[in-house]
Amino acid sequence: MVRIRDNPQLTYQGSALASKTLAEQLTYHRARTVQVQGKPHEQYVGEIPVSVTRRSKPSCKKQVQPSVAGEPVMARLVVSRLFNEQGDMIAQWLLLTTLTAPTADTLVLWYYWRWQIESFFKLLKSAGHQLEAWQQESALAVAKRLLVTSIYLCHRLGDCRESSTGSTATSAVVDSLEWSTDAF
Repeated sequence: MVRIRDNPQLTYQGSALASKTLAEQLTYHRARTVQVQGKPHEQYVGEIPVSVTRRSKPSCKKQVQPSVAGEPVMARLVVSRLFNEQGDMIAQWLLLTTLTAPTADTLVLWYYWRWQIESFFKLLKSAGHQLEAWQQESALAVAKRLLVTSIYLCHRLGDCRESSTGSTATSAVVDSLEWSTDAF
């Protein structure tokens, strides 16, 4: 599965159309409510079968390679649209996949999770946390510091959910670790 831009040409029912044009023709259904920057947004999903027929562009750093024609690749264009509480579309993901088994809802959920993880790692590496500069000397020390930073980021982003027992999911992990000041 890859995220594509608005302009790649895809073939649908024998016509080559820009992916953005195809996205505008889709019928969408409400998939779920997702959190974006700690606020609820509605996610709508649509899909359409397409084929990729463009010529490949081999890369070679020393010299330009000619493009090569190949067999068309059958795929699905899966489009996710996020709307805020006012009904404004704040994001649109155009995803191209050759996977046939998962539903479109499942595919966009996977992509949503991927971006949640990417955002989390970005915050760990920057935003004052400088993960690569940590100089912990044991795996336990790294795990504890990572846990504390994760809890902080979770609360900062407003995405800590309570479990059915009423405690946050992170509290069970915190309680399971043996804490000592010399680990930090």
